[in-house]
Amino acid sequence: TRLAPEEGSTLEQVVVPLVHGEQGAVAHTIELRYRFSDRRSRPVQGAMTLEGPTLPALFAARRTFWQVVLPADEHLWLPPENFTSEYTWSWSGMRWGRTPVLGQSELESWVGTRHDTPLPATVHSYLFSTTDADQALKLSVVRRSVLVLEASGLALVVGLVLVYWPAARQPLVFLVLAVATAALATLYPQPAIVLAEASALGLSLVVLAAALKRRFHDRRNIARPVRSGPSSIVERGSTRTQPHYRSSVAGSMSTTSGAELSMPIPETEAQR
Repeated sequence: TRLAPEEGSTLEQVVVPLVHGEQGAVAHTIELRYRFSDRRSRPVQGAMTLEGPTLPALFAARRTFWQVVLPADEHLWLPPENFTSEYTWSWSGMRWGRTPVLGQSELESWVGTRHDTPLPATVHSYLFSTTDADQALKLSVVRRSVLVLEASGLALVVGLVLVYWPAARQPLVFLVLAVATAALATLYPQPAIVLAEASALGLSLVVLAAALKRRFHDRRNIARPVRSGPSSIVERGSTRTQPHYRSSVAGSMSTTSGAELSMPIPETEAQR
């Protein structure tokens, strides 16, 4: 039975009549599922708030599990505060992702409800728990295209600056980058892992750019001639020797006293 909200209130009440057995109280299972028909009925990116049903104090739950299922092109950016993340980080196919400690079938068996259609393997499933059943689930979601574009773009820009601008390759610059990365990983460990995975494309392009730059630089050094003096060029690999004397003509020198001094010029081996 659905009751209309009271005046000044936006909450609705649903009354579920429970039938007692002949021998006393009987365990009952109430199943509630929240689904969004399309993305227009919820925020695609950014903060999202999910509110569960509020039970009377007599039926207060000691522990509540929230299973959040997102499409394949969306990721959890920030986990909800005051909730315990019930998943582990592990390899899932070709990526490093979060795997819930309890799957959908295990949760259904735990609460004793019917088994629904299994979730597709392409979706992203997250599990959270809390001891306060009345607390709303506030989380942040980001699109994969936006995440990869921003993370890989930032990694590509920083990497190209370090590759093509030698002045930036200073110890202080690397120290600042290391401290910033360590601080991000310490304060926001889960977003840091998501960023590291999303920046893989940009880092791959940086490695490719560095390899191409080194290859072309080595080719220019090989093709450049080696100069032995200001006006002569010596080709690499040449074994030819130049003769020191090209003429066998005898020269004469005159002294101040009028005597004549003759000095022969040595001949080359070819002329001999």
